[in-house]
Amino acid sequence: AALHHTGATDAMIRTALWHAHDYFYCGGVATIYENMPNLWTGGGSNDLTRDPLSLDDLYTPGNAAYTAFHTELDWLADRLEEILTTRGVPFFLRIFNECTGTWYWWSPLGSERTTNLAAFTAQFVNMWQEAHDYLAVTRGLGDYIVWVYNSANQDSSLNSAQLYPGDAYVDIVTTSCYCDSPFTIGGSGYAHLTALGKPFGLFELGGSLTTGNQPNYTTFLARVQS
Repeated sequence: AALHHTGATDAMIRTALWHAHDYFYCGGVATIYENMPNLWTGGGSNDLTRDPLSLDDLYTPGNAAYTAFHTELDWLADRLEEILTTRGVPFFLRIFNECTGTWYWWSPLGSERTTNLAAFTAQFVNMWQEAHDYLAVTRGLGDYIVWVYNSANQDSSLNSAQLYPGDAYVDIVTTSCYCDSPFTIGGSGYAHLTALGKPFGLFELGGSLTTGNQPNYTTFLARVQS
């Protein structure tokens, strides 16, 4: 269930969460994908407008972005409680997805990827931990959330494990794979992620976004099995 995609109404989101509920009672566990809007501008998740090294706004009380962040977390928690957790339904939560890329506001941008990477990493980790503690502890959803760390599939640009927020805050490490050969995981990304010691998964998988190539899933599954 992908939340906050462009054009999604609240009714559509609730319907998606009910599908996640039904999927659990058919023997599966669904992924909730929170595509958080820009907390400074109110734009979409691909709105990159923010000051450099400004993620600390989100865990420092007393500013508008902090309020917007926690309002968003409450919005999410309210819907998860309404449909899933009060009915005993667990779920994977993929938050700040594809975090090592360059197309979401929560990713390192410009100098944050180079000269200020260490400072940005510390801010990202604090932001993640703030979201984790607010949802798991303050809102009491911790027994139902399986926390998903999701990197972009481009390890040559930034180490896929660079923004890992810590063992106590992650249950599974993952990446997305849109490529002509779907069993190819960006450079050394697989090695970097599996070295963290958590279960590994692919949480988005498809053909090349540039060529329209359809992945060969038979080959992919054979490689996984081997």
